[in-house]
Formats: sequence, C-alpha cells, structure tokens
Amino acid sequence: MASLLFRTAFGKVLVFDGTIQITQKDCWTYYEMSTHLPLTCHPNPRKVLIVGGLDGSGLAKEILKHESVESVDHVEDDEEMVNLLKKHFHASGFDYDNPKFKYHPVDAKKFLKLHQGEFDVIISDFSVPPPNADGLFGESYFELVKDALKPDGITITLTSGIWVEMRRPTRILTEKIRWLRNLFPSVDYYGFNIPSCASGQGGNIICSVTPEVDFRRPERPLSEDQLADWSLGYYNLDIHAAAFALPQFVKNQLYPTGRHSDFAIYPYQ
Repeated sequence: MASLLFRTAFGKVLVFDGTIQITQKDCWTYYEMSTHLPLTCHPNPRKVLIVGGLDGSGLAKEILKHESVESVDHVEDDEEMVNLLKKHFHASGFDYDNPKFKYHPVDAKKFLKLHQGEFDVIISDFSVPPPNADGLFGESYFELVKDALKPDGITITLTSGIWVEMRRPTRILTEKIRWLRNLFPSVDYYGFNIPSCASGQGGNIICSVTPEVDFRRPERPLSEDQLADWSLGYYNLDIHAAAFALPQFVKNQLYPTGRHSDFAIYPYQ
C-alpha cells in the first residue's frame, strides 16, 4: 500500500509497504546516477526504456537532456500509483506531454517480448530478486531485457546498496551479480549516496551485451558547460569514476580471487 507523507525533513515522501521509495529532497541523486552514467557509457543512445521508476518523470527528465535521445518509453502497470504521483508528488517538474515520452500501463514482460532488439539503454527501477526467484523480475525477465537491447545495448538495475545486500547469510548482491554474469558478458556495480535510503547509500548493477566494456570510462564524457547547462547537482566525471570504487570486503565478494578468508569477506558482522 502506497502513501504520501508531508512536512518531513526530506519534504514529500512516498512510502510503499512501510519502505521509503522516494523523497523530494534527495531523489535527484538517484535520477542523475541512474541516467547520465549509463547513457554516457553508450556511444549513441537514441531509444531508452524505463521499467518501473514510479511515474518515470525524474528519470525521463534527465534522459532527455541528452540530445541524441529520440524516445523514452516508460512501462509501469500500476497506473493508479503513476496518477497519484503525477497529482501529488511531481518533484522533477517533468513535462508529461513531451512528445519524446510515452507511458505504457502494461506488463513489462509482455512489452519486452514485443520490442526485441529495439533499445540502446534499459533502466529497471526495482530490486533484483534472489537468483532462485523467477517472478515478474526474475531470470526470465532479464533474458527478455537482453533480447530487447541492441547489439551495443546497456542496462542497469537498482539495488538497495552494499550495506543492505552484502550481509550474511544471504549476501544477495553477490548472488545477483553472479546470476547476471551468466546472461551478460560485461557486468559491474556502482554506488552513490542517497540519505533517505535505509543505509544512506544506493547502487546499480550495470550490464552490457558487448564484452569487456569499461563502464568506469564514459564514451561521451559530459563537459563542464553541459554539467552547468543541465543543472546537475551530483553527477560529474569524477563521481562517475569514483562510484565504482568499492570497500575491500565488497571487492572480495564481487571479484573473488580465491585467496580471501571468510573474515576478509565481511569482517565486522
């Protein structure tokens, strides 16, 4: 059940099933890091798909700052929630009538099956389930995502951050990345600060159908003029590179060499 709270330290807040989904004061950090980072890693992003992402407005607004982008499709089957946010939240100030933007109140899997090989970038705004789960956003979903990407396509998916998803006994993030590496030849993880999250940090898994992609070096770095003209408050070239810098216990899990003790994997738990 979704609810909107007002007059908090973070301004308006959307809560779903007791968990904060988005706040007025810090949502822009997630919007910027979930759009400009993957889009600058692509040589020429023209068609972008958002799956989930609440009403899609914050992500779409940032995506459409890239002149190469011709269209943004947003898929979210909870039309009631989308209309609620349009009416009461609308933190981004996005113009829903932008001709490049189209909302589809349909099932994500059904949509992806009808649009194979069409998208340059796909942004999935939800938490990936454990590898043994295959509900709406299980392994079969990401197989469809891979099929919907063009040959040089890039996709990202939201996580709850290292402090939530690296704890024993599940070590969910480790399993998610191991699982996605079975589907995509290039997989990496990056984090960013977002104070309203449970641990103060969020993160995204980024994947490409192209082998050996170095996501840490953007194909199209944004200039200082672009950062200013686009009124960016978080993302820049330094943040892009630094987002991939991980604590040692995280590196030990996500990029194992076989030499680390269990203590080194998560020393203080």
